[in-house]
Amino acid sequence: MKMITGVSKMCCDGVIQYLEKEKVSILIKDRHTCLDLNDRNMYVLKKGIVKVSLIMHDEREFNITYLQGPDVVSLYCDCLTQFRDCLPKIRIESEQAELYCISKEKFYKQVKENANLQNYVNTYYRNRLKLAITREQVMIMNSKAGGGMFLVISFSEFVWHSNTKGYIY
Repeated sequence: MKMITGVSKMCCDGVIQYLEKEKVSILIKDRHTCLDLNDRNMYVLKKGIVKVSLIMHDEREFNITYLQGPDVVSLYCDCLTQFRDCLPKIRIESEQAELYCISKEKFYKQVKENANLQNYVNTYYRNRLKLAITREQVMIMNSKAGGGMFLVISFSEFVWHSNTKGYIY
């Protein structure tokens, strides 16, 4: 199960190394604050947990997922562009979150020039698609209880941390 839920962490080291090399500023956001997704910046979650959701026209909130750092949360929101009638929302759920903030123009220029970053972006979208398909398969092929258990196990990585002797809280 860890392989399915941890796909966002794959290859993220290259992005973090690039951002640290470029000395990109780090924002510290407190719990329950939201990121401004209308600006021209790219957000990379270094530490913390965020909730990604869509705001419907009738102002209902549809929760998509929780992301734990490191993760390029702006790429995840770009995945949601097919829902043009809904606004994506990213809210900090941990006590604090550390986020790199870089202009989208500069980031995508580097993606075009840097094969490692390009590989990360391609892998990110491919893994997100695989995760979405896996979730749908489990939810469709199982009973309500089986689907619920899958979600509990998927979200357990946010609560339980492994060590050499097993899992601890």
